[in-house]
Amino acid sequence: MKISTRGRYAVKVMHELARDYQKNSKRVMDLRQIAKNQKLSLKYIEHIISKLRRSGLVESARGVTGGYRLSRPPEKITSFDILETTENITDFCPCFKQTTECPFEKACGVCAFWKDLRAMLTKHLKGITLADILCMGSPGPRK
Repeated sequence: MKISTRGRYAVKVMHELARDYQKNSKRVMDLRQIAKNQKLSLKYIEHIISKLRRSGLVESARGVTGGYRLSRPPEKITSFDILETTENITDFCPCFKQTTECPFEKACGVCAFWKDLRAMLTKHLKGITLADILCMGSPGPRK
């Protein structure tokens, strides 16, 4: 399984916003500053931030002093929330896109494996919050 550049950049953008949120939860960050801090392309971040905003993970403020901030505390945003917004990470098997029962399930014989893998991955990603990711990047003991 491979996470695309879009997914990796989304985690970096959210990490940057979370660091700023810890300093002042009301302040917004300019995308140019995020791009500079994370050494990312501004154009690419603009596409990612619009997905994050539509999914409700970030809020925007317009105007000269406008920018973006987290819509809720880092403890309330999971890595699943971020990656599912940008990657559709749990739909790695075509079986999951079926609106009805998979017609090949009996012949295929591995649907249970894919469903189990998806459940484990979803549970794991939902267990890692943005606050946890912040701690992972900090010196000192991890949780």
